[in-house]
Amino acid sequence: MNKAITRGFGAAAGIFVIAAALVGCSTPAATPEATESAAPAEIVPADIVVATGPTLSNSNVYIGESEGIFENYGLTVTNATLTAGPDAVPQVLSGAWTFAMVDTSTAINATKEGVPVTAVAVSSVGVPDRDGYAAIMTTEGSGIESVKDLEGKKMQINALGGTAEALVRASVTAAGGDADKVEFVEVPPQGAIPAIQAGQVDAVFLPEPLITVALGLGLVDIANPEQETIPNVPSFVFLASTQYVQENPEVVAQFQQAIIEANTLANSDHELVRKTGETSTTVDPALLAQVTRFPFYGETQLTGDDVQKFIDFLVKYKVIDEGSAPKGTDVVYAG
Repeated sequence: MNKAITRGFGAAAGIFVIAAALVGCSTPAATPEATESAAPAEIVPADIVVATGPTLSNSNVYIGESEGIFENYGLTVTNATLTAGPDAVPQVLSGAWTFAMVDTSTAINATKEGVPVTAVAVSSVGVPDRDGYAAIMTTEGSGIESVKDLEGKKMQINALGGTAEALVRASVTAAGGDADKVEFVEVPPQGAIPAIQAGQVDAVFLPEPLITVALGLGLVDIANPEQETIPNVPSFVFLASTQYVQENPEVVAQFQQAIIEANTLANSDHELVRKTGETSTTVDPALLAQVTRFPFYGETQLTGDDVQKFIDFLVKYKVIDEGSAPKGTDVVYAG
């Protein structure tokens, strides 16, 4: 059963106005130290606009800029702020933005609808470890000790029929439960904690830094929703217009190489990610200092096979119809 809570949460919600986009990012496993940037012998200087959400997951882009990685590849970056994945599509089509970081579902749905955009690089991937950049959380003494116990309970997600719902459904199924017995309730991330405190839901789906806030309030983390569902599968990608990549293949190739270096550096230096978040997000530095879970960025070039795994996941849990689902190779720029 699904329903949405549309009423506001008043002053209580204001306590938790922390930038939190649609989740799907992750905490890092051990990664090698970043290597010194090795730019191609010939580069095409270019000015690009890169749009990201105002969350900690944007650190790879800001690190790429602050550490001179983009500059080494001839790229001068202007940052733009993205509040919702679908909003990126008209902006990249108009040329206002060159690249935009979106959840993989947005890229898949755009391709399904025949929109001339393409995914060019990976940003973050699903975490395979117990503690993730996202968590399913509940209150102490709720009787919910595992995701299987969500049967018959009200589960908050940020959007009905979206990636978060699919992740919860998959987690419940993997634990031997019946996901159809979970009642999904739509509440935006900033309203999730007030909703569970008010007893309007029994469990919540939170990204960092809301996990840190919730733990401080005594909530309990019962599962990483990516661990048994999309581990190491691209959850966020960079989108560009098909026209741009066709007209500027050299610039796209330079961006692809630069972002992999930035991703690798971000994975290896969490203090740098934390420090970067002080200016790249609206999160209070005092709260950032408490965060222990970080995005896990992809360190290899994006492929159609990578995205196909995500498509198969969405089809399996009925987020998209198999008959209308695109192929992974249709979603990703072939280069």
